[in-house]
Amino acid sequence: MNHQLIEVIKDKSILTPVVKLIDYKGKKIIWKDYSDRPVWVRKTWGDVLVNNEFAILRRLQGIKGIPNAIRKTHNGLLIEYIEGKFLNKFRAGELPYEIIGKLENLIAEIHKRCVVHLDLAQRKNILITDDFTPYIIDFANALYLRPAMALSKVFFDYLRLIDKGSLLKFKNRYFPDKMTAEEKKYLKRFWAIRKWWFFSPKTFRARDRV
Repeated sequence: MNHQLIEVIKDKSILTPVVKLIDYKGKKIIWKDYSDRPVWVRKTWGDVLVNNEFAILRRLQGIKGIPNAIRKTHNGLLIEYIEGKFLNKFRAGELPYEIIGKLENLIAEIHKRCVVHLDLAQRKNILITDDFTPYIIDFANALYLRPAMALSKVFFDYLRLIDKGSLLKFKNRYFPDKMTAEEKKYLKRFWAIRKWWFFSPKTFRARDRV
């Protein structure tokens, strides 16, 4: 694939792709690339995650706040590049409260298409543009649950509460004075479960207390 490397954004472990910002056909593109990973990663875990994320992004295509999947490569995936800052780069007071409503609406649109993200508690999975438009990224671990299956509906109703808990985490971090008593109670339960979440377990931080 003819391209020019602009920047390596993330190269964390052999089990995850190298995330690169590249110039591809005159446009900035994100390339999640497993080419440099061991073959046992590329042809097992890597293929599963690439295929899953591509399918999920295609299912969510057209939703404002979700980057488009461009195409799969031999060992990776090309995704639309969104200019913005990760949520974890903002401090309390730097974001307008309206960002919570925008994220609520965006998550609701994702759920309408029977997709749950499951890893929104990672603030690096949310980008904020200069005009304070939120984008949700990294759907490698997301799930699509077919609505026609009764068991899927049961799981979906449960799993979407994880996305809700992640949003309340952000609300409590940036706008603690806006939290209701019911939301605080929910967030306490969420943190009790979140520390055991197998995708990216977290300990309970003092600044997230409710």
